[in-house]
Amino acid sequence: MTTAALPQERVLLRGVSWETYESLLRELDGQQLRLTYDRGWLEIMSPSLRHGNIGKLVARMVETYTLEKRIPIVGFGNATWKSATLQKGAEADECYYVEHASWAAGREEFDPDVDPPPDLVIEVDITSSSLNKQQIYADLGVPELWRHEDERLKILLLDKATKTYVESPGSLALPELLPEVIDRYVAMRTSGATDTAILLQFAQWVRGGP
Repeated sequence: MTTAALPQERVLLRGVSWETYESLLRELDGQQLRLTYDRGWLEIMSPSLRHGNIGKLVARMVETYTLEKRIPIVGFGNATWKSATLQKGAEADECYYVEHASWAAGREEFDPDVDPPPDLVIEVDITSSSLNKQQIYADLGVPELWRHEDERLKILLLDKATKTYVESPGSLALPELLPEVIDRYVAMRTSGATDTAILLQFAQWVRGGP
């Protein structure tokens, strides 16, 4: 196994077995690290404060929106989604079941070979991953990926035929919640507004206010 140090608190390991990957997931659980695995390559990343703040704010907007609209969802935070068959795994910044919310409610174990993946995964890409995390999600069958990078949100929908993502102007899971709306409220954080102040204004928008 070889190691390469990368900028922004990233370490890339080569020649890591699937068994070692699963062992590290257990050992590092709760230590605020993100592990991404792709057929022997393992990236370990420590999220920055900015990374965490943006990801959590977008997640709270999703949760505020679905609560106000009474849309059932089940969230699993930064849960690990992996497949031993594919030899791939990734930890989302945030993820939700929307279409399959009723099915996911109360579940604590998932079989990636037969169970549906999350309907929506949110990723904040402050510095690009050394592994193709987007393709890992595509191979795992995640139908919708929200990727925040370069100060804007991209909504990517899975093309099942090619197992690649295509950028979309709107969401499949939450059609009325457009990326430009998310961008507008995320941008408010740079003005010194607290999350609470931002979410109060966002909730007013959801209810049809100015």
